[in-house]
Amino acid sequence: MMLLFDLGNSRCKWQLRTDTGEPAAGGALPYTENGKLPPALFERLAALDESPSSARVCTVAAPELLRPLDQWLQDRFGCVLQRFITHMEDATGVTNAYPEPSSLGADRWAALIGARVHYTGRLCIVDCGTAVTLDVLEADGSHAGGLIFPGLRLSRRALATAAHRLGESGEGDLPLLAKDTPTAIRAGTYHALAGALASLKARVDSHGDHPCQGILTGGDADALADTLGGAWVVDHDLIFRGIASGTVAP
Repeated sequence: MMLLFDLGNSRCKWQLRTDTGEPAAGGALPYTENGKLPPALFERLAALDESPSSARVCTVAAPELLRPLDQWLQDRFGCVLQRFITHMEDATGVTNAYPEPSSLGADRWAALIGARVHYTGRLCIVDCGTAVTLDVLEADGSHAGGLIFPGLRLSRRALATAAHRLGESGEGDLPLLAKDTPTAIRAGTYHALAGALASLKARVDSHGDHPCQGILTGGDADALADTLGGAWVVDHDLIFRGIASGTVAP
């Protein structure tokens, strides 16, 4: 069994994976208010029915988060936490478009590998988290490049901070046109992101011989899929699949 961690900007995600590559357990939890790993994470790991023989982590979070996790895993399961890293080329056939390969976020690299081992053809991969990342993978495995822009919560927080009279948007419906300010912010940021993704995919499709398969992952993937429609699939296993298949630091 392999224990995998995806430590993002706002949540820590984990998955226990069988030797045949099937998810056996997993979950996602927000960090504590001071940015630490939540105690509930260790409680859930301690309650696992089966012990992992290895552990891997992909992180864009602060490096100091890894030390207590690594020590806990060694004490509890006797396995060292291995760090998933970005390379110029992976054994799965993915090649990095960045001149400095290590400057591509490890989570984006994991998503590219996870997509490559599961899908064929041209792929448009979108991770919908605190930041939204979009990467295009050509049919031959070459990374064409990508984009980064604010996610839904970050966009809403920016409006509340920069235009204080607008206030917080809260949670609720996402109508096409709103009749109160919080709903207008909530729906406006949603439609802006969905519209941007649809437009970008159409432009990418027009620059290739075949259209891309759109793949959504991350916390807001399901909500965006409702609007984006059939040209997109939701794959919450994408990054974990990439972490399990990719290269770790020696």
